[in-house]
Amino acid sequence: MSDPIGPIRQAVAGRYDIEREIGQGAFASVYLARDLRHDRYVAFKVLNADPSSSSIRTFFP
Repeated sequence: MSDPIGPIRQAVAGRYDIEREIGQGAFASVYLARDLRHDRYVAFKVLNADPSSSSIRTFFP
């Protein structure tokens, strides 16, 4: 079984420690993460859709 958070963990390794998903919506997922530089918990939002999709371009032209 693959870890769905694995690629996100790799992308932010050394800066954030992604612990678990805490929410999901139509455009993004939100994760509980530990900010390793500031030693505190943060919410880390990751867009679900392909950044080139028309729905994303509507909100982020």
